[in-house]
Amino acid sequence: PLVVGAGNTLVVNTVSRGETLVRGFRRVLGTVIGIGLGLLIAVPLHGAGAPTAVLLAACVFGIFYSAAVSYTWMMLSVTLLAELLYGLLGVLSPGLLALRLAETGIGALGAVLAVLLVLPVTTHAVTDVWIQRALRSWSSGSTMPSTCRSSMSSASMVTFVSRSPFHQPSLS
Repeated sequence: PLVVGAGNTLVVNTVSRGETLVRGFRRVLGTVIGIGLGLLIAVPLHGAGAPTAVLLAACVFGIFYSAAVSYTWMMLSVTLLAELLYGLLGVLSPGLLALRLAETGIGALGAVLAVLLVLPVTTHAVTDVWIQRALRSWSSGSTMPSTCRSSMSSASMVTFVSRSPFHQPSLS
């Protein structure tokens, strides 16, 4: 069940192959760091009530606070939360932590396969669309301050972007 959830959350809310791969790496990194902290914090606690409750509250705060800031920190908080709960249940062991790491790795591998086989949108294509949208907005003068617009003409901006080594002309 965790493998399916891990793979699903890696692909959801991503718009390109690169973003999905980065998210997978950050998920594995957060899990590895979380397991390391769990070995240092959750295992020695052995499910002791008061300290575990305080750390559980800190983990919940960490999940919601870091979700918008860093996916790695969020996954660290999720992993530590799970370890503390396993400790309360009396089933926390290094073998269970190794299983969590393996399942997270399998989920990340599933995301990589989805990127290679299913997700057709490259990071370049997404970036190109954003640049074109910004240039259209800039040339129409709708959102950019006049001080920025006056510093470069739209023709020179298009020339600058088209000379970029990553620019590929669109077919439309």
